Amino acid sequence: RSHQYNPQVESLIARAKKQQLIPDDSKIIIVDLPTIQVIYNNIERNNTQSEYTKTNETSMMRKVSELVAKAARLNASDIHFDTDYNHVKVQFRIDGLLTDFPGNQLQLQFGKDLMSTIFNNAEVSDASYQPLEHQEARLTRKSEKISLPANIQAIRCHWGPGINEGRFLVMRLLYTKKDVSESIHSLGYAPFHIKQIDQMRILPEGINFICGPTGSGKSTTLKTVLDKIIEEDQNEIKVMTVEDPPEYIIQGARQVPITNANT
Repeated sequence: RSHQYNPQVESLIARAKKQQLIPDDSKIIIVDLPTIQVIYNNIERNNTQSEYTKTNETSMMRKVSELVAKAARLNASDIHFDTDYNHVKVQFRIDGLLTDFPGNQLQLQFGKDLMSTIFNNAEVSDASYQPLEHQEARLTRKSEKISLPANIQAIRCHWGPGINEGRFLVMRLLYTKKDVSESIHSLGYAPFHIKQIDQMRILPEGINFICGPTGSGKSTTLKTVLDKIIEEDQNEIKVMTVEDPPEYIIQGARQVPITNANT
């Protein structure tokens, strides 16, 4: 109120009107200095809360990095987060079986916040985190706040709703293939199946269905077959994949992710 005719204040108001930040004079509120001081105090408090949020988020992502590193050492295929009434249980899938480990039980709110934080730091197709909907995302080395072990190429994530406003998260660990010369013969198929796969992949047209439970090797089989086709044709053909979402990197192929839509 004591500075409303100050030239600097009038200049600032004029600039705000020019940028259409203030539509008309009726939107200008004249106040006393104590009110302005309260506003500044609120800003400082909010900034402090923001710093706390950043610190808490950092501790959560550190926890995620620790869990991923532990799962990778055990060669686990998945990490499962399940919300209970009082806590969030974390399990690893090893050789097809879910396994509990000491220290993998999180406090309820911390676990819920952790699942949200993972979404916010992943490559996502949805604009925002929706606690009551199924959502997909992907963690890669592009994320600045999570550290992936050397043998993990990426992590595929799926969130889903549970009872009593609960939530679950499944993180699928995608391992880096060390053997670049890997072939169908090294994947554990029986000779009869290897012969079938080799016959199918040389057909000029048609469709092949690769089916099986989680962790059975569907994506690995497809990647291995496509790698071989691209190698044999010396990159003279165009290979395209449509994936939900892309898993392994296939050199020489154009990999297209599916984007979620409401229609």
